[in-house]
Amino acid sequence: ALPIYNDISIVDADRMQLEAVQSFFADKPEGFKGLKLSHRSFISPYPIYEALAHLSDRSVLMVRENFLKCAISRERARIRVEQALAKGEKASWAVQAGQSKLAATVMDIDQILRLTAQFEKYHSECLAYADHFLVQGRLTVRYEDLMERPNQKMSEIFSHLGLDDTPVILHSKATADDLRTDVLNYDELE
Repeated sequence: ALPIYNDISIVDADRMQLEAVQSFFADKPEGFKGLKLSHRSFISPYPIYEALAHLSDRSVLMVRENFLKCAISRERARIRVEQALAKGEKASWAVQAGQSKLAATVMDIDQILRLTAQFEKYHSECLAYADHFLVQGRLTVRYEDLMERPNQKMSEIFSHLGLDDTPVILHSKATADDLRTDVLNYDELE
């Protein structure tokens, strides 16, 4: 028996995901500027990357090389959303400019280590697919560079995509450079 995904077989969910990406490019909503996709959300990445290579002549590949920081950032975002929802507030994964970030907290170290390994795996898979399918017209941007020089990197991305708009940074960095600042039990990771 095939696994079930929200009352749909994994095969049907996979097909529906590919059709949604193809449909998005075919219908191009008014004001269409692009599509942000997360490699880890693809059920079967191969057909998605293959479709993207045929549907768009320009792409931006965002890579994040500090997998531990990626895992901690993801967990902090999850905790932030859970706290907002518990208070009946609107929840957002991103910290808007001017908003306060999550206070330092104790993290589930086993979960952080699992996520770190997952992100490293996703990174390797994503690069392999991108190197195979998204060779032409690809701009690769390191997340770390985007955080260090947001306006410069966003200008490069806009230029690469042929956009005239001046980028406006509406989000702020939610995880400190020194992870000890955000993770109260950071020493357990060493």
